[in-house]
Amino acid sequence: MKKSFDLFLLMFNLSQLNDSERIIDLYMEGMGEIFQPTSLRFAEEKENNSEGVYDLRTSGKYFGSVVVDFEEGIADTDKVMIQNSVLMLATILERVVLQKELEEEKDLYKLKSEERYQKLEKTITELNSIKMGSLNLINDLTEEIDKRKKIEEQLSESEERILLILNSTAEAIYGLDEKGLCTFCNNACLKYLGYSEPSDLIGRNMHNLIHHTKSDLSPFPVEECEIFKAFKEGKFSHVDTEVMWRKDRTSFPAEYWSYPILREKKIIGSVVTFLDITERKKAEDSLRENQRRQQNYATLLSELIRKGSFSSGDLKDNLKNITEIAAQMLNVERGSIWLYNNDGSEIYCIDLYELSKNKHSSGEILNASTFSGYTKEHKKGEVIAASDVYEDERTREIPKSYFEENNIVSLLDAPVWLHGQLFALLSFEEVGKKREWLAEEKQLATTLSSFVSLAFETEQREKAEAALRESETHIRSINNNLTNGIIYQVVALKDGTRKFTYLSESVEKFYGFTATDGMKDPNILYDRIHPEDADKMKEAENKSLKDLSVFNIEVRVRSISGEYRWSNIISHPKLLEDGSVCYDGIEFDITERKLAEEAIEEKSKLDKQISIIATTAPGAMYTYYHDPNGVPSLPYVSKKWAELTGLNPEASEELVEGLFNVVHPNDRAYLQNTIEHSAKTGEDWRAEFRILHKTEGEKWIEGHSSPTLNEDGSIIWYGFIYDITERKKAEAILRETKEYLENLIKYANAPIIVWDSNFKITQFNVAFEKLTGMRREDVLGNDIEVLFPDEKRESSQDLIVATSKGLQFESVEIEIKNLCGQNKLVLWNSANIFDQKKENIIATIAQGLDITERKEAENKLTELNNKLKILVEGIKSLAEANDLEQIQRNVTKFARLLTDSDGSTLIYKDGDKCYYVEEEMVEPLWKEKRFSLDECISGWVMKNNKAVVIKNIYEDPRVPLKYYENTFVKSLFIVPVTTSETIAAIGCYWKDYYEPSEVDLRLLQTLADSTGRPVENVRLYNELERKVEEKTDQLKERLKELERFYDATINRELRMKELRDEIDELKRKIANED
Repeated sequence: MKKSFDLFLLMFNLSQLNDSERIIDLYMEGMGEIFQPTSLRFAEEKENNSEGVYDLRTSGKYFGSVVVDFEEGIADTDKVMIQNSVLMLATILERVVLQKELEEEKDLYKLKSEERYQKLEKTITELNSIKMGSLNLINDLTEEIDKRKKIEEQLSESEERILLILNSTAEAIYGLDEKGLCTFCNNACLKYLGYSEPSDLIGRNMHNLIHHTKSDLSPFPVEECEIFKAFKEGKFSHVDTEVMWRKDRTSFPAEYWSYPILREKKIIGSVVTFLDITERKKAEDSLRENQRRQQNYATLLSELIRKGSFSSGDLKDNLKNITEIAAQMLNVERGSIWLYNNDGSEIYCIDLYELSKNKHSSGEILNASTFSGYTKEHKKGEVIAASDVYEDERTREIPKSYFEENNIVSLLDAPVWLHGQLFALLSFEEVGKKREWLAEEKQLATTLSSFVSLAFETEQREKAEAALRESETHIRSINNNLTNGIIYQVVALKDGTRKFTYLSESVEKFYGFTATDGMKDPNILYDRIHPEDADKMKEAENKSLKDLSVFNIEVRVRSISGEYRWSNIISHPKLLEDGSVCYDGIEFDITERKLAEEAIEEKSKLDKQISIIATTAPGAMYTYYHDPNGVPSLPYVSKKWAELTGLNPEASEELVEGLFNVVHPNDRAYLQNTIEHSAKTGEDWRAEFRILHKTEGEKWIEGHSSPTLNEDGSIIWYGFIYDITERKKAEAILRETKEYLENLIKYANAPIIVWDSNFKITQFNVAFEKLTGMRREDVLGNDIEVLFPDEKRESSQDLIVATSKGLQFESVEIEIKNLCGQNKLVLWNSANIFDQKKENIIATIAQGLDITERKEAENKLTELNNKLKILVEGIKSLAEANDLEQIQRNVTKFARLLTDSDGSTLIYKDGDKCYYVEEEMVEPLWKEKRFSLDECISGWVMKNNKAVVIKNIYEDPRVPLKYYENTFVKSLFIVPVTTSETIAAIGCYWKDYYEPSEVDLRLLQTLADSTGRPVENVRLYNELERKVEEKTDQLKERLKELERFYDATINRELRMKELRDEIDELKRKIANED
């Protein structure tokens, strides 16, 4: 009984272990203790069946033998227990083996699952590489980073000193390797580009980072980059016309130098040094703007001189020309001229020009006494430049109402002087905005004020000349009709009275009374003396009487007409015996002389003014004369003649010949013809010609003059000439610029078009011809709508019409026709062109960029991204699936989504059959049907392990048409599903003729590659589960048998004990009876 119990405990303990060797060792040890055999050993190899050899065997496996030897033999009960224990031990060992195999299968399943996920991850990586580009770039970048790290680890102390030097320089410096990747950069480089750490740049493609776009925002291909050429072609480059881009996506103009780096005659990279030249560019732009303004000033001044007849002409017209051109010069809204009254208490606007309205007006009066401080500044000769009329001390006195009514914010006023007196001011007023007046604008205002002064001086001179001409006419009339004087004798009596003793007959013509009347009453003559000259007359007579000196006086007397004339009265006194004094004298009419003297004085003043004008005017004044025989001369030239022509103005006899000698040989005939034409027709002379200045070289001269024909047949021209060399240069530059711009537009790589306000095409360059397939001559003058496809014409034309209302295109997509094929999608940018008044749009210029291919690529990329998402989702669903049905449904679902097909199937290779296990279709096909591998196209795919694309099933002999006759299928695409061998296929079908793209092929094949392993895994898992269940059932049955055997053994032992007890009881009873 004890052996049975010990053996049960031993076997129970062994059943809890999982190590076979440990189980056998403990079993042998336990059996030795329980049965104490003579010998006990475990034999791995099978021994001859004999007494004491017990095999450890199950239905499927042999584990070895237990060999037991007893010297005195073995009881039957022990032998049975040993046999049962061996049987139980074999079962336990089989369980351990099965459990180990199950664990190994699980480990294998886990390993294969990991391999499957690794493959899925690889597949996703490969698919992402389609989106992101080639893995070579990643490898290159990784390799470059590794190289950079090695280089950084090997930097020596000397290299660190070099870096310190580089970081201390003001110039930005960075290095490139042969792939254009940054290898180092100094602090200035980081500062200019807006980065904080070198790691932000090192290892990155510098062209793509800072040099990717031109200043006009067009892409900058790396092949055109001079920096690129340095390390690709070994060329040094120096460029200052391009921009670089900062981290914040703003750009700055840069000047850079790129040097190739050679090692053993091989280019390994380049070093780039650059500077931010923003301030220099601003200075250059400012200089160009200043030159442009100066050229504009010169042009408009020339226009002012051309329009203004300052030697003659109407004052109002001259003033209008001045205000109009001056406002254009300064680009200011209001230009005006104001006159002071005699006492300076008021200013009167004689002309106001408003630029935006192109309107002249006058008449406004301001009380100048209220802003005396303003007037004092002008009297000092100061120009008043007020950027804020409300804050400036000099203009705050002016009534605010005047500024507010006219919206005036800034003011620039220059005093106008006439004969040394302030008599007017030239005013410029900016409306609606503040304006800081430039020094050159102040100087220009002063210059223009001199033109105002010149206009008034010209008017006064003309009036004086007119009066002089009138006086001369009057004098001639007197000379023709009157004698030259009066002879008289007068006696001054002692009582102070006067008595004429003789008067010539000419007195009647002088005074209108007869000589007799005059001798009767001398007072009628004295009464004719001008009241202002009467006292002077008496004083002169008294002095002559006192001193008996010659009486000589010039006085004004009233003539017969009632007008006063000048007379020179001269007489010699002689004392008569009676004490009276007799004067014999003569009176001359000196009116003409007096007028001549006044004219001479006026002429002297005029000559002085002309001299000032000739000195300060921009050109040289002259008088050109043709005598009656046509012989030319230059009686007068101003001092600037020598500066302008290089000829000595003192050598008057040589001036004409010298002038024609210095005229360019090619222009001499032209100049002579223009002079002869003016002489014959009397038209104003105007010409532009070249001279060869002895020190300054070739110069362009422009001349203007008006001819006057004299009675003797001679002709005189009064005019001026001035230097127009700079203007001619500017015109040449403008012509070249215009030609350059026209060629730039015509031959620019970018399509450029211009349409006018009526939407007629006026420019159409070569690039646009290529873009549309239309010829320039066929579209010029046509409506721009000819460019648009019929279906897009209305919407496109609406956008074009909007440009006439101020719209400017900024990356607007408009489709245009292409006569050679597919319509083009164009990205438009435009700018509006205004008239001179900046009021009306007269044209629109637009640049187009063909983005058809880019748009198609973007659409394809978007489609690919969407399909990649579908693919990843499909692969994920396969990995997460727990049964075949779920996998099969997912495969057909995602296959159809990936290919946009009308149906998809999953076909298993089932022996020599094709088994259509699952499908997702617009209408059913062959689900759960089987076909021979040899007569099915999917069978061909699985046998050959090759994908097949059939655009037309009726043209491919591999397709069994008998199965397709009543289906919707016209095109198909089938790919194999493989693990270690081909196990299935995925098919996609279309009801129209269709050929899938290469991307579709790769996507579906990737899905197929991701399908095989889940299918195999699920199959293997199911098989393992089946085996485990079978083994478990077998173990359970064995355990039941052991339990029954144990129960039987225990019952038998108990029964034997009872029998022994009964025998012992019988023995005792027998003994007692005995």
